[in-house]
Amino acid sequence: MESFKNLKKTEELVNKSKNRYKMTVEIADLAKKHAYEFEKISESDLTDIEKPILLSLNQMVNKSS
Repeated sequence: MESFKNLKKTEELVNKSKNRYKMTVEIADLAKKHAYEFEKISESDLTDIEKPILLSLNQMVNKSS
């Protein structure tokens, strides 16, 4: 059910976007930053954290709202 929620959020973000390419690049850059931050976190703590791309999508959705 969580994946469906993420899919709907992403769809809304794409539909609101004027420039889809720019949005995609921004999400990719955010995901890279989150992935770099995850390298500093121990393996046992990573199980509780969402994947970098999902964090980035949620961040962009919240930013656009």
